[in-house]
Amino acid sequence: LTETRNAAREGARLAVVDYGTASEVAFETCSRAVLSSDGAVVRVRSFGDVSDPIADPDARVTVDITNGYDSLTGFLDPIFGTATLDASVTMRAERPLTTLGLNADGSETCP
Repeated sequence: LTETRNAAREGARLAVVDYGTASEVAFETCSRAVLSSDGAVVRVRSFGDVSDPIADPDARVTVDITNGYDSLTGFLDPIFGTATLDASVTMRAERPLTTLGLNADGSETCP
């Protein structure tokens, strides 16, 4: 769970410093994070007017990560299946974001 939450935090930080488009932020989050090989999904969403956060103090970016988790032994996996770990981090846009895709969502499935 800690890896997934840290990855979401890193992705949100990339977004609010205007790293790139929503899809680029999601892809970079996958690249930087140690996420499960079960195909974690990183989704970047923006709310409010992120191009003008001074006029819209509610402008923010959220990064959601859904990551499969297998137990260490795998002994009970056939009974309980694979668990899913979800993490979501929201950060306020402190300066105008121009490359985020301005209210466009982006997502990537990690390899």
